[in-house]
Amino acid sequence: MTEPKARARPAGARDLDTLGELYLRAARLFAARDPHYELAMDAGRMWRDHIVDGLKTDRLRVTVTDGENARPVSFLVARVAPSPPGAARPLSGFIEGAFVDEAHRRQGRLRAMNADAMRWFAVKRVPTVELIADLRDDEARAAWRALGFADVQSVMRVTVPPPD
Repeated sequence: MTEPKARARPAGARDLDTLGELYLRAARLFAARDPHYELAMDAGRMWRDHIVDGLKTDRLRVTVTDGENARPVSFLVARVAPSPPGAARPLSGFIEGAFVDEAHRRQGRLRAMNADAMRWFAVKRVPTVELIADLRDDEARAAWRALGFADVQSVMRVTVPPPD
């Protein structure tokens, strides 16, 4: 029997609790990879507030795919923002992050969510999209490259030493 094709849909208010759970699951994976990545005590609430505010203003689109129980098992956050001063085009597009629950990977979910986000960006007349993601995971890097994303610049990080 063939696995049904992953279908993306926009998240709604009824998905907020599940999105919060998925966000915290993703954040814990980041923290396991990077000892400097720390979550605030109320990180889930802050992320939820960011999503709620963005959906109200139509500057965010959160796309999800559902699992067997009709609950989201993945998400992708797309955002439209004003371009930096001096840019030729007034709007910039960003994918702020994405997560697919481990049990549901390699099923085309990221591809489906990305396609939905790209349609949304096209409607918003956004010409290019930048990806903001933790790419230390080789599988994640390969998945994004397969979707057409390419390295343009690197973001490097250093921990500030305590004052003397």
